[in-house]
Amino acid sequence: MSYLINVPIKKRKLILLIGFLLLFVLILGCSHQNYSRQTDDPYYRELTLFRKAGELIDAGNYTQAHDLYRQFLKKYPKHPYTDDAAYRIAYLHVIADEANPYYDYQKARVLFQNFIENYQNSHYITACKNWISLLELSQDDSKITVKSMDTDTGQARAKLMLEIERLREENKKLRQDLEQLQKALER
Repeated sequence: MSYLINVPIKKRKLILLIGFLLLFVLILGCSHQNYSRQTDDPYYRELTLFRKAGELIDAGNYTQAHDLYRQFLKKYPKHPYTDDAAYRIAYLHVIADEANPYYDYQKARVLFQNFIENYQNSHYITACKNWISLLELSQDDSKITVKSMDTDTGQARAKLMLEIERLREENKKLRQDLEQLQKALER
């Protein structure tokens, strides 16, 4: 750098600016190369299939997501995300959506139970146990609801209609009270 001492200030600034730009381009080039190496790695290619299935669930394409998770399990049985794929297949069965052909609580319960048996060291074990408990509770509740609706369908409907009307009146009164309070605050 001692040779820069005799160089005029404007030229020194230009040389330093060019040096920083070259350093910046070099750093950007290296970081881009590192990224391309990661995507060529088989581990990352496998994860793209897994991530795409997750995006399909978010988009409501349950059949395609299910197929991709199955494909992931078949192609990569030793992958660290295998338990994730198996869990998500079971989870597909509890997503209550008209477009979900896999929506089935009984099948979900079986799949969660199979998961517990097959992936004993997974961090999803607690979640699976919780799902099984919830599914058992919902099954018990649905039995009670069906029995009570069979015996008193007309009476239950009439009670519900009266309750709805009472709540509407209460809502109307609360709106009036709110309007009065707003007028009082404006004064």
